[in-house]
Amino acid sequence: MRKLIAGVTLGLLLSAAQSAVAANLVTNGGFETGNFSGWTQFGNTSFTAVDGPIFGVDPHSGNRQAYFGPSGSAGGIQQTLTVTPNTDYTIEFWLNNLAGAPNFYQVLFDGVPLTVVGGSGAFEYTHFSFTGTTDGDATAVLRFAFQHDPSLFFLDDVSVDLAAVPEPATLALLGLGLAGLGAAGRRRKG
Repeated sequence: MRKLIAGVTLGLLLSAAQSAVAANLVTNGGFETGNFSGWTQFGNTSFTAVDGPIFGVDPHSGNRQAYFGPSGSAGGIQQTLTVTPNTDYTIEFWLNNLAGAPNFYQVLFDGVPLTVVGGSGAFEYTHFSFTGTTDGDATAVLRFAFQHDPSLFFLDDVSVDLAAVPEPATLALLGLGLAGLGAAGRRRKG
């Protein structure tokens, strides 16, 4: 009986964890199509493209990465995502700065700046993770803006997922299952 209880408990816990994981809302977040499909370019798009290893920089994962080096004015990419209104999302990406300043990058989610950095020194691919909350609309725009007068920024593995919080219905189901197992165990003892 204990093995049965342990198995059912494990199954319920795995079910709760699985429903807390959502699929990436971003289309072509790893740029594996070899272009900006799914994204809309804006502003200064000079020295901006998708490529494999270039200038000694390998993609963070996969075979492709995007790079941005607009000079004199900013440019970048954005994507409109279908979201649940008033919900927390985890926004993640990997960024590499090939050389130093003057430069600038900015990331916005649903109109709210997640990060704004100017004059950054060179750095290898670095993981960035933020939590953003959507407003009352069913769409949100994820926007990356760059300016890099002497060099390039590289971007890879962009994702937007529901923040990992189990749904109330899942937690209620888990609680009911555990309560039922407890009652079954007490009955058996008596």
